Amino acid sequence: MGVKIALENCPCMARYPENIAFNPVWWERIFDAIPSEALGLEFDPSHLVVTGIDYLKALKDFGSKIFHFHAKDAEIDREALRNCGIYGEGWWRFRIPGLGDINWRKIFSVLLDVGYDYAMVIEHEDPVFRGERYDEGLRRGLRYLRQLVR
Repeated sequence: MGVKIALENCPCMARYPENIAFNPVWWERIFDAIPSEALGLEFDPSHLVVTGIDYLKALKDFGSKIFHFHAKDAEIDREALRNCGIYGEGWWRFRIPGLGDINWRKIFSVLLDVGYDYAMVIEHEDPVFRGERYDEGLRRGLRYLRQLVR
């Protein structure tokens, strides 16, 4: 009783071919097919940035279905993207919150608007802060996010 299931919105890529919960179109289909208050989303805005989806609109539209939140940023290299296209490599990378393209101030504003009251965790996949710098990356991300919620 009281258990909730949150589907992560990781895109369908070669390493995640089985995940259909990667965009708002599929979220709507899933929630229509399974109308349960216990089924929701683990929301990661970085995946939406990388796939070109409006993360703020998705957050507003599905706010009541978000049960968990990954604070992970994404950085798009627009020049590389223009050269290699979406199927190329090296045009994006995950970042610590505050070092990518996500507007975290707006995210927190929308989370307040939709009444989000669950956990938020930093999912650290930033290639700049690997190895010995891993903890530094977490500290930087936490320091950045804390200034937005005081």
